Amino acid sequence: GLDIPQAAKDEGHNGSVTFVATVGVDGILIGLALKESSMSSAIDEAAAARARALRYWPATDNDGNKAVGEVNVRMTYARYD
Repeated sequence: GLDIPQAAKDEGHNGSVTFVATVGVDGILIGLALKESSMSSAIDEAAAARARALRYWPATDNDGNKAVGEVNVRMTYARYD
């Protein structure tokens, strides 16, 4: 799961965030764009850091050749006391 700053946890931050990740032919992340915010900068920033650390499979074209592609990355932080 996501780890957000303690202050945000104390304030009761919860939510889901979606990014569009652009992945190069080598599977390395080459772009990350916010698609839908969680409305919490702490959650958005933690999710972005996690997305940058993930490993991705490159996309392939119709002939099976590796290609640059985009994938939605959705993450949720939820804490219920």
